[in-house]
Amino acid sequence: MSLKEYLEKNNLKPGSFAKRLGCSDSMVRRIILYNQRPGVDLALAIQKETSGVVRADELLGINAKEAAA
Repeated sequence: MSLKEYLEKNNLKPGSFAKRLGCSDSMVRRIILYNQRPGVDLALAIQKETSGVVRADELLGINAKEAAA
């Protein structure tokens, strides 16, 4: 699931989610609006905060099957 879908489904605003992550509102908006890839630490924080619903590998553009091969 994308971060945008997750926020919409859970009625969360990018600003409030960014505070939970400890990052800027603008960074979360860039991920949502422009598909900007976050750094590894932020991608892992998003995965943790969403209980794995939004996956770090997808945020980073990594195909998990190819990475395992």
